[in-house]
Amino acid sequence: MTGNRQVIEMPPPAPVRRHVDALRRAEPPTDLLDSVMAEVERTRQVGQLRMMPIVVGGSLAAVAAAAIGIAVLFSSPDRVGGPDATRTPLPSPASQPAPIRDLPAAGSVEATAPIGPGQILTTSAFDAPWFADPAAGTIQRLDPGSMTFDAPIEIRPRGGPPRLWLASDGELLWAGTGVPGRTLVAVDPELGDVVREVDLGLAPFWVAAGNGMVWVTDRERDLLVGIDASTGAELHRVSIAEPTGVHVGETIWVASAGDDEVMEVDPRSGRVLRAIGVPADPVQVVRSAEALYVMGGDARIVAIDLASGVTREGPRTLVALAVLAGEPWALSAVFDVGLLDPASLDFSAALKIGPGGGEGLVAAAGSLWTIDRDTLYRIRPAPP
Repeated sequence: MTGNRQVIEMPPPAPVRRHVDALRRAEPPTDLLDSVMAEVERTRQVGQLRMMPIVVGGSLAAVAAAAIGIAVLFSSPDRVGGPDATRTPLPSPASQPAPIRDLPAAGSVEATAPIGPGQILTTSAFDAPWFADPAAGTIQRLDPGSMTFDAPIEIRPRGGPPRLWLASDGELLWAGTGVPGRTLVAVDPELGDVVREVDLGLAPFWVAAGNGMVWVTDRERDLLVGIDASTGAELHRVSIAEPTGVHVGETIWVASAGDDEVMEVDPRSGRVLRAIGVPADPVQVVRSAEALYVMGGDARIVAIDLASGVTREGPRTLVALAVLAGEPWALSAVFDVGLLDPASLDFSAALKIGPGGGEGLVAAAGSLWTIDRDTLYRIRPAPP
């Protein structure tokens, strides 16, 4: 659900992907291809961030026109940030991303493993990547040593809502089920059992945990809800316009797709401390040792200086973010994984994973992990 629109969370159909592959072989301008790929090759994991209507039939020209139109709309100054936000202008045409072939190698693909058609890479917890299968209502841990999956853990009936997001508080794994009567469940990762159920009356969009609390956003009801991880008691219910991604630290940072802002929330009082304007439809918030990074639904990224609130935009089309050893990494729309330079917000080193589109990026067990439609990739970063 996005706003009041029902959408179907599915990857682009094969004919569209074949046309896009042909377009890539024709080597169109990089900026045009990035814009098209950002909308056309968005896959399941990105759908978890901002579910995208399925494209049925039509020509590639129509798809490209739609993508370019969206890019033009979102690049309008009136659409970027809130009225009180402090930010720099969008990158100039001369500030293009560096070609991947000209960058140092960011690492290497150390191992791969097959994945099922319904598996979605969701989070890292207990030093391992975790997957969810929303249709089956199950979650699974991948053993980083053997590159094999543990037995699936059933946390809700089959055929539930299309979202199934996970977060760890360091002891338990929390899942937003979307099932009436048990909105949120806690799983003991050692036992593989559901040990707590919490009814918040919500449709969870994102789940984040840390510092003894679990935070859930409900984009449909404009709510951010915080609960006590030890008791399941609700502590805060904060009104935020279409909240999406959440980062938990000393304070809580939540993305507001309704207001195109990220908001800082005091976890003790539930009070909004400040709001900072960001690109349209922000969906993911992560923090590195240097700054707070926000990814927009239009596949743009900004870095925020938390002392001044000043935002800077990066030049590259990105679809997922992760932090490994305090450094920001990102996944591009054309399946490159790169280390972000905090100054330029472009890749300082990169690795081409494949010809298609990737789906999500997490950091666990000293590696980066990403998937395409049928394969999991473990990426070992290059030594500093």
